[in-house]
Amino acid sequence: PMSGYKNGETFYDLKIPYVLPSPNLPTIESCFVYLGTCIFEGTNVSEGRGTTKPFSFVGAPWINSRKLLKNLKKHNLEGIKFRSVFFTPTMSKHKDELCEGVEVYITDYKKASPVIMGMILLKEIEALHKEFKFNPPWTEGREPMINLNVGDDFIKEGTKTLEEVKALFKEDEAKFKEVARRYYLYE
Repeated sequence: PMSGYKNGETFYDLKIPYVLPSPNLPTIESCFVYLGTCIFEGTNVSEGRGTTKPFSFVGAPWINSRKLLKNLKKHNLEGIKFRSVFFTPTMSKHKDELCEGVEVYITDYKKASPVIMGMILLKEIEALHKEFKFNPPWTEGREPMINLNVGDDFIKEGTKTLEEVKALFKEDEAKFKEVARRYYLYE
């Protein structure tokens, strides 16, 4: 066990150096927003790979960020803000194409819910842009990436409303916390 650590402390509370777990997670911020924006790996929207802000930048050549920002503001997401951004990925989706979209940034790590934010962002992009598509499976007969990232097909199939999705994830989060509590090493 680590001496002096208390359950609930964030990485920032610890004041220790950050070590990259992946080249596409260059900062602790990118790790945090990754929890919500990794779902874009299963779509034709860039999750910012090939930029200086992977997983913080989300966009495509056909996204209208002003309309998207207007819709995102209606959700009043605690601890998360968005701003309009233009970027050109040097690799991955939309390589060498100018993309418009949003930058996701965290204002309060203890209040932010990046998974809910990712679902809202995906649903708003899907609602605003007819060009939005879910990627097919990498291999015939396999699940599409979006289903693997979410754990089910309800996002791709559109069988649940955004409110139902939010409720489902909050319920799953509460169940996970209850089970995980048994294994806590720290108070």
